[in-house]
Amino acid sequence: MHLEPIVSFAILLAIILIVPLIFERLKLPGILGLLLTGVLLGPNGLQVLDNDSETMRLLSGIGLVYLLFMAGLE
Repeated sequence: MHLEPIVSFAILLAIILIVPLIFERLKLPGILGLLLTGVLLGPNGLQVLDNDSETMRLLSGIGLVYLLFMAGLE
């Protein structure tokens, strides 16, 4: 499914902010909610988010740089 970049970003932002809170209220780890949501919405699930789009490449690159930065601080 092809979505505009701002819609993809809004969906990702909502997932990142809401899903962990829901899972923590259920006494489950928040990361588990993110993983399950990724499987559900990703290319092997409902295909809501396309990992081949330019937006996803940009956001994954930013996430990777952030992860490496945080690992470097440790």
